[in-house]
Amino acid sequence: MRQQTRIDKVPGGEALVGWFGGLPSFHDGSLVRLSFDGVGSMQLVAAGFRMTNQTDQNGYYILDRHFVATFSMEDVFELNVAGDRVETIIGHLFVGPRPDGDGFDLELGSIVGLDIRLSCKRLSVSFEPGQGGA
Repeated sequence: MRQQTRIDKVPGGEALVGWFGGLPSFHDGSLVRLSFDGVGSMQLVAAGFRMTNQTDQNGYYILDRHFVATFSMEDVFELNVAGDRVETIIGHLFVGPRPDGDGFDLELGSIVGLDIRLSCKRLSVSFEPGQGGA
């Protein structure tokens, strides 16, 4: 799959990009939930944030723009889930239209936990702003 996320090309993605102030990377975010309905539909829920270049009094980077994004996929026709631990810290999350224009690809690579690759006919994203730690 491609290494450049195109979440802005996914229905609902422009709203997240606009609110976030750019393309979110999801790096160090977490997989909140992965669910299947048994007939080709799935939801992937991920929590993310923005790391600023500012630090607090203890020297830790200040995080802001916390959010929870829900990716809803229909007509999933390719799925690969690997890993030996359900708790997942995200290394990268790439999403966008398939190169052949027939649907969307999503790839979640983990620092620890599950790695997920899928292709689907329809994909949309919605999000909720959250508080620190969301």
